[in-house]
Amino acid sequence: TVSAMEDERMIEKSKDELITNVSHDIRTPLTSIIGYLGLVINGKPKTPEETKRYTEIAYHKAQQMKALVDDLFEYTTTSPNGAPLRLNDIPVANFLEQVAADFELEAQKRHMTIEVIPPKRKMVLEMDAEKMVRVIHNLLSNAIKYGRENTKITIEVLEQKDIITIAVRNIGEPISKEVLEHLFSRFYRAEGSRSKETGGTGLGLAIADNIVRSHGGRMLAESVGEVISFYICLPNDADE
Repeated sequence: TVSAMEDERMIEKSKDELITNVSHDIRTPLTSIIGYLGLVINGKPKTPEETKRYTEIAYHKAQQMKALVDDLFEYTTTSPNGAPLRLNDIPVANFLEQVAADFELEAQKRHMTIEVIPPKRKMVLEMDAEKMVRVIHNLLSNAIKYGRENTKITIEVLEQKDIITIAVRNIGEPISKEVLEHLFSRFYRAEGSRSKETGGTGLGLAIADNIVRSHGGRMLAESVGEVISFYICLPNDADE
């Protein structure tokens, strides 16, 4: 059918874009690695210190490539046709407290605090805890990296009739509407604060979005003044 052909074309286009983006992001550090190691092999460095500096740069670039390959692998395994979820009933408040504790020291380095605002009642969610940890880790890591020093990051659980929302909020530079619309696209990096200079592969939020979608939910982002909010919206299927 016409619809099936259109779907196939979209899939092919998506694959082509993925290959193009991966090729570009691998070529850049690879060129540096070859360049600096070539200088070392050809005896260009004049001192042991210079040799060490060149090899350290090459090592750093290799680490960037590894991070990209690791994230790319995770992106494919969290896609709809990726690895199946290992679902368990997880107490939400305890889960979030444990994840927040993972980032306590990192937050302290920027004089930030993390506060978990638990739900009003004891709440359990059926989810793949290992994968959902990856989602919260990504949001907290971004909040610490891009947020303003001496501020508080909050993780709040909001309950509606059929949806449980985990809201992660921080104070930082306002995000434009245009950027918000593309935040969950793979390889998307905004100009300015969320740029290549701050590191990252451009796949973190796309991976998080894949994981939440695989749980039957969705992710949203909002910027109201300096308050940046990310929402993990999940179906409220668990019994009280």
